[in-house]
Amino acid sequence: MNTQLKRKIAFALSMGIITTGIISFVLLALNLGFSKGFVLTWLRSWSIGYLIVIPAILLIGPRLQAHVDRLVLSLIPLCRCRRATQGRTGGCTSPCTKR
Repeated sequence: MNTQLKRKIAFALSMGIITTGIISFVLLALNLGFSKGFVLTWLRSWSIGYLIVIPAILLIGPRLQAHVDRLVLSLIPLCRCRRATQGRTGGCTSPCTKR
């Protein structure tokens, strides 16, 4: 397994823990209040949400990312020289030509 894939999986697992924890906590607090058994109910909801969201992030995420990349590139035309030197300092001195 290459480093890039490991990074994506680690990010998905970390992001899943944080987002499902926050969302399940807030929704339970709003809908049930801090009643007896709140912590156990929250942990159960959190674990179910986590089990649902991780496959979704790993399976849907790459397709969604590719779609967003295509959409952004189609809406924001970049000049050829800017695409070639993206992330570098300096830049192109010739006039840009839209793609």
